[in-house]
Amino acid sequence: PPPPPPPSVHNYFHLTRVDGHSAKSEGPHMAGSFAMDRVYGGLAATQALATFRLLHPSLRPHTINYKYVAAGRVDSPMEYYSSHHDEGKIVAIQARQGTTVVGTGHIRYSALIDLLPPLQYPFPEDVDGPEEYPEALELMREIPGYSPEMINALSQVPLDIHPVESPLFPSSDVDRVCLWTRFNPRYHSDLLDVDGLQIVLFLSDFNILQVASEIYQKNKVKMSAAASLHHTVWFHQTEDIDPLEWYLTVVEAPVITLDRARLTSHLFDRRKRCILSVVQEGYIQKKRDSKI
Repeated sequence: PPPPPPPSVHNYFHLTRVDGHSAKSEGPHMAGSFAMDRVYGGLAATQALATFRLLHPSLRPHTINYKYVAAGRVDSPMEYYSSHHDEGKIVAIQARQGTTVVGTGHIRYSALIDLLPPLQYPFPEDVDGPEEYPEALELMREIPGYSPEMINALSQVPLDIHPVESPLFPSSDVDRVCLWTRFNPRYHSDLLDVDGLQIVLFLSDFNILQVASEIYQKNKVKMSAAASLHHTVWFHQTEDIDPLEWYLTVVEAPVITLDRARLTSHLFDRRKRCILSVVQEGYIQKKRDSKI
C-alpha cells in the first residue's frame, strides 16, 4: 500500500530565514507524480517565491522563471540563496540540497499596475463549479489507461482534485486537461491568508504534464519517463487570493516533438479571474519499442 498523505503542509510554504540572503525548508517534501523519491517541482518553484517574499517583503513579484536542474530528495532540507539585481528588477534564487543545485529561479518584480492584463484568457464557458465533478481517484479507477502506480501516487497528494476533462475521457473532444484543485480541508489550519500567491504557484505545476502523457497514450505511444524542464509564470493577480479556495487549471500541449512538450496553462479562481498563466517545457521519454 502507498504511504499516507503528509500530516502537515506547513513546511511547504513557511520557510525559516537563515540570514539576509538565504532561507531553509525542512523535509519531508511532496514527491512528484512520476517519481516518488523526487521533490515535486512545483514545490521547489513555490519555495523560491516564498524565499523572495520572506527576504524582500516590500517587492511585488511580476513573473517567475524556474529551471529544474536536478532531482531533489524528499526527506532532505532545501536551502534557497538569493541575490538581488535591482538595476534589472530581478531577484535570482538558487535551490540547493547540500552541494547539489536543485534548481534556479529568476523573479522579476514591478508595480501592481505593471502586471500583464488577463483579459485575453477568458474562463471556459463550458466548465461548471467543482461540486459538479467527481473526485479524481474515483475516476482514475474507472477509466482505462491509469496505472496502479499513478493511482497510488495521487492518493498521497494533500489536494482535493476534481477533473473536468482530459484527453483520455471518452466524453472529451479536445486535447486539454481541466482540473479543479484545492488543499484538502484537513490542511487549512497550516495555511495563512498571505499564502494565496504561493498556493496558486504550487497548483500551477500540478499534473501539468498529464495532457501530453495522455495524448501519447491515446496514440498508443508508451512512455518510460517524464519531467518538467522549466516553468515560467506570469502573475495577473497578486492580491485577494484565497489560499483555501478551489482553482481551475486549464492545460494544453500545442507542441509535442522530439521527446519535448510545450505546455500552456491558465489558472482561474471561482470568480472566473485568471490569476496566472504558464508556459512550460516538459521532457517525455518514449519507450524504445514505442512508435514515433
